Amino acid sequence: MDAGPDTVSFLPLTEAAERLGLNRLKLREAIAKGVVQARRDNQGEWRVDLTTATDLARQIKAVEIDPHVLVTLLFDEIEALTIERDTAVAERDRFAGIAGRALDAAEAGDKALAGTTERALTMLDRTVAALEAAKAELAAKDKHLSSQAQHLDRLFNLSEQAVANVAPQRKPGWLARFLGLSGPAKG
Repeated sequence: MDAGPDTVSFLPLTEAAERLGLNRLKLREAIAKGVVQARRDNQGEWRVDLTTATDLARQIKAVEIDPHVLVTLLFDEIEALTIERDTAVAERDRFAGIAGRALDAAEAGDKALAGTTERALTMLDRTVAALEAAKAELAAKDKHLSSQAQHLDRLFNLSEQAVANVAPQRKPGWLARFLGLSGPAKG
């Protein structure tokens, strides 16, 4: 939203005091004397117009105020500070409640995580044991298969030797013809 030259910008009392480099009470005094334009908003808080005055900080510092008006302003300031304090205490309590609930949730999460971690480690131990048993079983089967393969090799070698010894002495029979082991044909 653009603020044109005719637009009046009313700032909260605290922000206006900070911009002017003054304390809030001194700004209240200037409002009471009419040096600074201000009005109350819907919540009863002062809103200060800083757009109309030039060299406003010097003018405010020069303001002299009646002691009775000053007492009224002090009570207004005390009331405003009390409201700010009560708001801050309420926020602190709310944040403390949130922090407490977050801590409780974190502790519950830690407990759940610890239980889950313990179960995961137990399952991991079982898995490792099962894998080691399977590895040992595979090694034993591999050794057995290797032994069987050696026996088959020996059997094939022996059968080849036997066929080689028998084939030249007699005519090949139907098994030899079938296996393609026919030797030299006799007569």
